[in-house]
Amino acid sequence: MLNKPKRKSQSVRVRELDNLYKKFFWNKFDFDSCYTCDDKTVPLFWGHFVPRGSKLVRWDINNSRPQCFECNNELRGNIEEFRIRLNKEVGPEEVERIENLKGKPIYKGFINNEEERIKGLK
Repeated sequence: MLNKPKRKSQSVRVRELDNLYKKFFWNKFDFDSCYTCDDKTVPLFWGHFVPRGSKLVRWDINNSRPQCFECNNELRGNIEEFRIRLNKEVGPEEVERIENLKGKPIYKGFINNEEERIKGLK
């Protein structure tokens, strides 16, 4: 009798997707300064407009930008400045789309779909 491979838990898969996305993310943006305050302090972190707990936008390219420690942690994302800059960069309709997905549950197959999408990003 063959043993089925053990399925990974969702938390393990999310962590793997985080690592996969971060590789893309760090190569996508110019990381010479914080997105929300322009500080050139190093290191920079993977900051989110809508918090990472909202998985529907956790790996959305328009939801994440590089941030310094102060903006990302001390100012809890510096959301008002993030919104202002994101509105200028991607437009108010896209910012509204991202905000509207906040807190919505993921659908069956979402993690698999995101894994395939992220693998295809250049």
